Amino acid sequence: MNTLAKHPLFYGTSAVFVLALVVYLVTLPRVITLEDAGLFQMICHQGGIGHPPGYPLFVLSCQAFTALPFLPSGVFAGNLLSGIYAAAASAILVLVAFELTRNVLTAGIAGLAYAVSATLWSQAIIIEVYTLAACLFAFSFWLALRFVATRQSRYLFLLALVSGLSLANHWPLHVLSSLGTAAVLLADWRVLMDCLKRPLNVVVCLGLFLVGLTPYLSLFQEMPAFAVYGGIETWEQFFRYIARAAYNDQYETAGWSDRGQFQLWVTLQTAREFHLLLVPVILIGVVQAFRQLQAGPGFGLLLIYFGGTSLLILLLGFEYNAYRQAVFRPYPIVAYMAVALWLAIGVSWLIAQLSRFSASPFAGPGLAMAVLAVILVGNLAENDRRDDRVAYLWAQTIWDNVPPDADLFVMGDTGVGLLGYLHHVERQRQDLNLFSWHSLVFSNRLAPAGAPLREVNQRRQAYIEETDRPVYSTVRPAYPYIDRGVVFERSAVRGFDCHGNHKPLEILLDLYLNHAETLDGHEQQLLFVTLLDVTKQHLGIVMFNENPDRALMLLQNLQRSLPGKLGTLGMMLRYRPDADVKPFLTEMAAAARMQLAPDAPAQISGMVEEYSGRIAMLAPAAPETALAHFRRSMDYYGVAANPSRCRMLPILETLGLTSEAAVLEKKFGACANNN
Repeated sequence: MNTLAKHPLFYGTSAVFVLALVVYLVTLPRVITLEDAGLFQMICHQGGIGHPPGYPLFVLSCQAFTALPFLPSGVFAGNLLSGIYAAAASAILVLVAFELTRNVLTAGIAGLAYAVSATLWSQAIIIEVYTLAACLFAFSFWLALRFVATRQSRYLFLLALVSGLSLANHWPLHVLSSLGTAAVLLADWRVLMDCLKRPLNVVVCLGLFLVGLTPYLSLFQEMPAFAVYGGIETWEQFFRYIARAAYNDQYETAGWSDRGQFQLWVTLQTAREFHLLLVPVILIGVVQAFRQLQAGPGFGLLLIYFGGTSLLILLLGFEYNAYRQAVFRPYPIVAYMAVALWLAIGVSWLIAQLSRFSASPFAGPGLAMAVLAVILVGNLAENDRRDDRVAYLWAQTIWDNVPPDADLFVMGDTGVGLLGYLHHVERQRQDLNLFSWHSLVFSNRLAPAGAPLREVNQRRQAYIEETDRPVYSTVRPAYPYIDRGVVFERSAVRGFDCHGNHKPLEILLDLYLNHAETLDGHEQQLLFVTLLDVTKQHLGIVMFNENPDRALMLLQNLQRSLPGKLGTLGMMLRYRPDADVKPFLTEMAAAARMQLAPDAPAQISGMVEEYSGRIAMLAPAAPETALAHFRRSMDYYGVAANPSRCRMLPILETLGLTSEAAVLEKKFGACANNN
């Protein structure tokens, strides 16, 4: 131990861990955020099962960590645990880099660069499973390198255990990244076979691997506090859960062009991960890695990178848009380890060249510090989330619009996770009965876990009809309701109303209009949907209420945004499809088209064109113009649910384009109503 403490590498790994953790502590959010934060915070604080595939190792560690008595309540403990795992991953990468290069400075650069890289940093400050995945993979890769270098069986035994643990956290990422580990082991396959030819070693490796998988046994829970699909009691349920059988990563509108766009995007994201200025240094590092390293590690780094980026893209069927970019963004977190190593090797090569021209002992460390400063400063603005209150403001807006002693139905990661956390963990609005619209996650299900959707809908409707409590939902329901923008109140008569406090909505609107660059894709999606619904609510008040003045000013501001324009178009086409409003709607649709981003979701692009087609059909009707819009709508969003396909059929028949109409009906089926 004394010898280890005297080694420069000990101080290097310790310094990287501490410095990284300090950065994360300073920048982590102080209140609840989006993505899976609400669900994980609920499960970590009060028990339950993570969403498929369960992530049992992270859940178990988080439940133990948040139970420590000296940690403050709220989101801090869960966020801190992600930071600890990220700092550990960065420190272990120091060991990996030293094993590869035998250079302490190179190792330190790799660890610190990875610590403040955009993706690791973004995941280190919120409660998520990805930093643990990075930590475990870094450890397994180091063990593989040590085994090949020393030929000591203990490293292979530990590798088997850590691999099992890694699979018990995030098996898809570990499987894809392990191509790099396999390259290291197979490059010296004789060393591997010499160890495995002893039956006892095989038994030990297999046994330790299975021990690493044992966290999965924690998924067997009959009545968990929180679980997406309820308890797991049978092996069939167990295997379906870890296989993510209920999830579908293939989207109807996605194709090879989407994969190509994602590949281009992830390439650009790789360049931005550390800083665009450092791309030449990374490329130098790639070349030098093949020159300086043995074939196994050199090729292994390539496989780590391409396994977590290009291969993963081929396996997924995501539609390419801003929201899916945000969903995909943390997936290459392990792949960027390879980039950090290439960057460190490139910087070390530059330092070696610099030493030929400068005898100053500070030149090399100065260059290294400059590179690290560029990365830190470049990624700071995006990852400084101390004042991030978007999700919390949205939640408070919901609470403000729901009266005491009501039933509130919520849906989706935001509704269930975010509001569920605030209600169950922070004990906000304890007067409410909080239900999941689809009977998921919460234990107060109105329908059994796994019940068919039809039964879920029937049981929910039966409860709503029988209860004497006021009923609200964040979901636009089929029964009569009063539209309050962010929630919908059950009512005998349809109508529109709003809460008098506009301040939270004004803050969210200002963020969307003027500070979009500070929002991630999840926050932009939440604000888009919220502003769309609030626009419909306020326009309804202006159109149908006697005293609309209180809603008019906010409506005018809402209409500056794309969701505000879409909400206005949808409402006007529904309630005022008159010839006298055609010029106004035409102008607004054109303005909406100008605000569409190149990576806007296909459904939104299709919606703009569908509305434009409907506007064109207002008197005096322009069927050919309308048809062009409807065709573009189907080009963007070519699914049966797109209203454009049924709206264009009568136009095609009128214009004598019966063959095109027949193709549409053959592909998507007949329309029950072409209006």
